[in-house]
Amino acid sequence: MVDKIAKQNVRQIQFLPTFYWYDVGPLDPPAGFDETCSTSDLGGYYCFNRFNATRVQHWCYDRQGLSCQEVTQQNITDLIENLGGCMKHAVDLGFDIAINSRVDDGRALGGWRNTLDFDPLEISENWSYLEAVLYPLADAVRLAAKPSTRVDFVLQGEMGATIFMHPVEWMEVKDAVLERVTAPRPGQPDIEPAQVFFGMAVNNNKLCGCIGIGIEDATEYLAAFPASFNAVKAEFDLPALKALFYDYDFIGKRCELAKSSYAWVWTATHALVNAGIQETSPSPQTNDNLAGISAYVPMRSPNFSICDFEGLMERLDEELSYYDLSLEDLGDDGKEIHFVEFGIGGGTNQAGVGVARTAEQAAYYPFYGIYGAYSCQADPFNMCDLATPSPVRDYRRKYFEGISQYLLQGGCRYRVSTVYLWNLQSWDPQAIYPLPFADAASQAANPTAYYDPVVVATINAHNAEAAARADGCAARAPEAELEAELGVASIVPPAC
Repeated sequence: MVDKIAKQNVRQIQFLPTFYWYDVGPLDPPAGFDETCSTSDLGGYYCFNRFNATRVQHWCYDRQGLSCQEVTQQNITDLIENLGGCMKHAVDLGFDIAINSRVDDGRALGGWRNTLDFDPLEISENWSYLEAVLYPLADAVRLAAKPSTRVDFVLQGEMGATIFMHPVEWMEVKDAVLERVTAPRPGQPDIEPAQVFFGMAVNNNKLCGCIGIGIEDATEYLAAFPASFNAVKAEFDLPALKALFYDYDFIGKRCELAKSSYAWVWTATHALVNAGIQETSPSPQTNDNLAGISAYVPMRSPNFSICDFEGLMERLDEELSYYDLSLEDLGDDGKEIHFVEFGIGGGTNQAGVGVARTAEQAAYYPFYGIYGAYSCQADPFNMCDLATPSPVRDYRRKYFEGISQYLLQGGCRYRVSTVYLWNLQSWDPQAIYPLPFADAASQAANPTAYYDPVVVATINAHNAEAAARADGCAARAPEAELEAELGVASIVPPAC
């Protein structure tokens, strides 16, 4: 996949290693609880929502059916060697690298990582999350990075419950990982702290993973949030939580649809494996200036305006305000906003089988997509038959044209510096992720699956323009720094 990304007009590759938690099962199941979770809903006990319903038993690398054995030292050694080698290949090709770490349900019952409450420093059987997951990733980075390599590191992708319940521990974890990455490398130049940027990748709502989990509509969720928050407010260490958000370097926004075991490629503004769309202007190279969000931006109508891409951030800011935080204030403090997942999947339900047939459906549910082997019949974009009009295909193209315009104009109320595409299944218009085919007829009709040359052309043209602007801004860097120091350029103009 790295070699496929190298053919795209990007600068940085984001790796998304996915590990597993294996929990002890439901702690206090209600009468009649379905242990198979086959009939559960999103807000029900344990199956999807693990908050206050279980505890981590151990950490795992390889899920086999419904079992997942605890990680071993040999697992760790193999991961460092294999992932480190893949990252090094990317670095040797000239890419900067990013790591977005996350965990999935080791019991394969559909548990949402955002609801999993755990202390990253606590030993579960033989390993803590820091030891089983983050230190091996840090060691892989040490194998790969050069003195010129920028490293973006998300330590807990879409894992809100652990962040909001253990903010002090996550500050300690960040310091420990930085120390590990920058430790002396015998025979090689050391990685400097200024090369490494840490981010928190949060879901675009349900930040704490503990309130309103079963409410799908974002507007309904915010309407119900105040009463629910007031009931649990005392559970949060709000000063420590605020310190945590300001301690990290960027905020990344995620959704709940990540399914992976090693890494994926996106296209992003600053070019991360996720291959991506590049930022319209460079940010100062200091490691205290990044923020990440997962952003499958839903639209109420296919006839959206450019500033509607900020609707998701406005709702996020409203929820953050209850924790005495503000996305705008974080931006004013120099944090970059990264859309660490972006795209449109063409699905209509969580199960990955409902196919959007109208632009309205595709617009309202961009975070839903189609899983499994590719078939022409289940392709919401109808890439098998380009001669036949497709409102969903047209909407996807409009969506990418829109995000390009939004980024190039420098945003509206907010400024997004990096966007990563979710190159998985039907969210992958660049055909980065390898897909099996459901039948020979589909493969013969459309061997590139969800690939769309129009979307790819939009992305590449955007990144070329962004790179040209970035190069122009770099040439004028002393003047730009002077303006910022004088407080003139509080909002970076589109030209930079």
